[in-house]
Amino acid sequence: MPEECKSPSENARAQQPSFFTRIWFEELGLPRHVLSGLKDCGFTLCTPLQSQVIPLALSGRDVVAQAGTGAGKIAAYLLPLMARLPERSASPQGNTTALIVVPTLELARYVAADVRTFGGSYTALSHAIADEQDCAETGETPPQVPDIVIGTPPALINLIKHGLLRVSTINVLVVDEADRYFDLNLVKDLRYLLRKLPHHEKRRSTLFSNSLSYRILALAYHYMNAPEFVSGATEEPQLQGIDQCLFHVDSREKASLLLGILKREEWKRVLIFANTQGSVEELARTLKENRFPLEYISEDVPPRKRFRLMARLNRGGARMLVTTDEGSGSVFMEGVSHVINYDLPLAPTNYIQRVGRVNVTTGVRRAISFACEEYVFHLEPIEEALGYKIPVIPPHDDWFVEGKVRPPAEEAKAPKEPAPKPQEVHEEKRPLQLKGGARIVFSSSPGGVFGLAVERVTPPDQGSHTEQPDHSEHGAEGRKKPRRRRPKRREPKKTENVES
Repeated sequence: MPEECKSPSENARAQQPSFFTRIWFEELGLPRHVLSGLKDCGFTLCTPLQSQVIPLALSGRDVVAQAGTGAGKIAAYLLPLMARLPERSASPQGNTTALIVVPTLELARYVAADVRTFGGSYTALSHAIADEQDCAETGETPPQVPDIVIGTPPALINLIKHGLLRVSTINVLVVDEADRYFDLNLVKDLRYLLRKLPHHEKRRSTLFSNSLSYRILALAYHYMNAPEFVSGATEEPQLQGIDQCLFHVDSREKASLLLGILKREEWKRVLIFANTQGSVEELARTLKENRFPLEYISEDVPPRKRFRLMARLNRGGARMLVTTDEGSGSVFMEGVSHVINYDLPLAPTNYIQRVGRVNVTTGVRRAISFACEEYVFHLEPIEEALGYKIPVIPPHDDWFVEGKVRPPAEEAKAPKEPAPKPQEVHEEKRPLQLKGGARIVFSSSPGGVFGLAVERVTPPDQGSHTEQPDHSEHGAEGRKKPRRRRPKRREPKKTENVES
């Protein structure tokens, strides 16, 4: 790609990343055993999110933090949690005191790895991952009651129902990636779990989410104790060092341009975003027909299938993933060098989260966006949020590769000729037959009702003459038929009782 594809923020990048603040972890009031674990990891300066969350959590306040990928949120809630664990003399020994709720099992394993990393030489700390499948198969109590339990809502509920987890002793709660519970249909299990825990005034709660929608706010106000709201200002540093470029292209030529870019670029792993599930499936079929090994995922995939897919990706299988914003929330793909916005996102925050998925430290780090006539209207809000214009590159004719490209789904097909209408069959109007040989016929003579009259047919023995419709008042006999009356009911005679 040409040099103009680079972001303007890269040229002014300092040697020391501005992602970290000038606040040291020692200034936040963390205990010695926590600081020793951080020293062993080589962490000295904290991120903006950590500098705001840790002091509030250490003071015992509930916190709701808006933070995306790379904001340092795991350390923001693990460090205060570890600092609180030794202060458990008032509670019985050998009980779980901290509960970390995550939407997926793979995220639970990442958190457990950070617990071991930050724990360092702190031997009193123990943790366990709640696996729904293992608990259902064994149903056995672990030999040692852990201080921290990490798991998804279904797995934690399963532990509670089997009597393997006592929630009465929990005084620290962490809910990570709260917006993902709504996408994965786990919000009912999360609400059930929160109702089983002690009252929010008897525990300290921390909630993290990528966005603070009204559903997240309702969840926080209902199950937390007057929380403090914190926003991790990590959007601009999250995009530093990433080359961003934009192509204005027709929607019918996006697939051809994508094939040309994939053949021209030197990429390690690619993450391609589309806005709808139909576009994801259509694009995946096109890339597979052109011999690109890939995986694609949607938002309705079960969590276990997501974990197997992520394991295949991280083992070095497919080098390309096609997904939507909702489908990629709980999938972490290592070594991503290119992010391609096949469809421009509908919100600026989604653009920042997409581009922030570039996680290689060396080599090319690039974000490529396509602006078609359908989604180009979302470009201006994205550039306003970034604070600068995304460099535009006009594509050359040789960049469009005419491979096996499927036509767009919205392209109208050739109209079919209308089928000839069946000829109307005019049936002869036949009179309605009645009992006794009479029938109702259409008549314009006076005396009929709505143009209808009764025609009486003479029996064959009285001649072959057919009577004409009789429109007189009393019918053919000239007199009115006597009305048949119902006989009166006779009442039994009353017998008088004679006194003897």
